[in-house]
Amino acid sequence: MKKRVSGGNSFLYFYLFTFILILKLTFLIILVNKLVYSLGRIHQSADRLIMIESIYNLGKELAHVSLNKVWLSLDIVTYIGEVGCDNTCDIAFIVIFIKLTAMKKIVVLTGAGMSAESGFETFRDAGGLWEKYPVEQVATPEGWEADPDLVTDFYNARRKQLLTAVPNRGHELLAALEKDFDVTVVTQNVDNLHERAGSSHVIHLHGELMKVTSSRDPDNPRYIRTLRDDEVIVPHGAKAADGSLLRPYIVWFGEAVPNISLAAEEASKADIFVVIGTSFNVYPAAGLIYYVPAEAPIYIIDPKEVKVESKPQMHFLRTVASKGMEELTQILQKYR
Repeated sequence: MKKRVSGGNSFLYFYLFTFILILKLTFLIILVNKLVYSLGRIHQSADRLIMIESIYNLGKELAHVSLNKVWLSLDIVTYIGEVGCDNTCDIAFIVIFIKLTAMKKIVVLTGAGMSAESGFETFRDAGGLWEKYPVEQVATPEGWEADPDLVTDFYNARRKQLLTAVPNRGHELLAALEKDFDVTVVTQNVDNLHERAGSSHVIHLHGELMKVTSSRDPDNPRYIRTLRDDEVIVPHGAKAADGSLLRPYIVWFGEAVPNISLAAEEASKADIFVVIGTSFNVYPAAGLIYYVPAEAPIYIIDPKEVKVESKPQMHFLRTVASKGMEELTQILQKYR
């Protein structure tokens, strides 16, 4: 015979069941809250990582942003602020925009062939200056010590010639590339034709003809002076600010090349590397090609055969600087 469950026991079982259910629900709510909290922390950490990476990428990309497009990026930043996008969105959006507008970096190594069409005498070609003047007499520290007046006269004549030279079409087209590319010119030439054509970032490896300096401390910026057009004839015995003889601001044979590290750093960042009018006979300038990233295309412009280790990414344009730059300008359209 079954026993009947009393009313008191029924209520006890009901309360016990309800208590266990509430306990389970409470535990479940706590568990869900913990899970949501943990997911939130993970999300925040991910946001920070995204922001850090975005900022890092942004910094890298800014180095190649076209200055004539900066106004547009500022407008976008203003718009994002107005619509209330969070920081991660802001940075990610800006990074995407900058990637779309980033400029390719072109590094150009130029030699005497670049200036030959401007009527400026080269040194190494047939009929060049080294056939007329012994290197040892006019382009070495020993030559300067032996006869500073002879050396001064030699460079005075070069400056007079430079005043009559004008930038050629090659110089002008190279300067024009700055509208669409981040361009650095590394030149072995001592003339100022790149600057006169409009190039804004020029690294001179072998000095500058229109500058003079101290013969005691030639690389000290305090003593380096740019000559005006009416000062190209430096008198014999002229003195620098430190009392030593005023010498040409030229890197002579046997002297260190102060800007070679800067040039190598620029070459290592090149998206495209261009060589114009150089024989690859003069080091350390000739070694810059080995700093170029493996994936970067290399364009070599010279009417003569250039003796250099050929690589798959090398392209040879066998013509003079002006014609070569016309061809290269068309080729570079695909990199814009």
